[in-house]
Amino acid sequence: MEKLREALNAIDVSTVADLKSADFEKDDEKNHHIDIITSATNLRAWNYRIRQTNAAHCRMVAGKIIPAIATTTACITGFIGLEIMKLCRKAELEAHRMVTINLAVNNISMELLPDPKKKKSGMDPETYMEMKAIPEGFTCWDFVEINEPNATLRQFIDAFKKAHHDCTITLLGSGDRSYYIDSTSDAQEKMEKKLIDIVTEANKGPIVPEDRNYCIFDAVTVTDSDGEDGNVPKIKWIFK
Repeated sequence: MEKLREALNAIDVSTVADLKSADFEKDDEKNHHIDIITSATNLRAWNYRIRQTNAAHCRMVAGKIIPAIATTTACITGFIGLEIMKLCRKAELEAHRMVTINLAVNNISMELLPDPKKKKSGMDPETYMEMKAIPEGFTCWDFVEINEPNATLRQFIDAFKKAHHDCTITLLGSGDRSYYIDSTSDAQEKMEKKLIDIVTEANKGPIVPEDRNYCIFDAVTVTDSDGEDGNVPKIKWIFK
């Protein structure tokens, strides 16, 4: 990222040639359009661990969905690209925009980013239970970082309790996968197991990409020091 920022900042935009539109032609090998689409497709497939494809298949599919590629998809990709360039150049938060597009009526509106919703104590819409927000008003941007490589489940729970308001984890999961629920019959048995083994077993595979050294738990419930049920921010666990 730092090298990319340096390269972008070094560009003299006054010397950049004007952009010229190019017609998409899937059967012209010299324009490399299918090469670019194939590369982007396989990067996404690798990232999400789904089956990769080849140029011939991309050529066939692209020929059928040219209207989609050339309209809404192109607009959305362009606006996202602008936001990524702002991020790389460390633009102020106020420089970022949210865009709403409706090409059916030729309407494009740009707005400042809305404030993130703050978690409040009370009836939780996901569990339909009274839950305490710990701390009050945390948002989806907040994390509790636990740097405990090779920790057992018990060590991880103890580390979290010390790091975050004396809270005891009662449920630990990510998405639709659960790694620990304190009320299940195997809860005590899991306590002395390495947490990384519990995660990979539930995921049915290792954490990807292979060089990643952290894991995000976004489904977490706790009890506080008074025994009240609570919600907490996502946990970022450094596991190596």
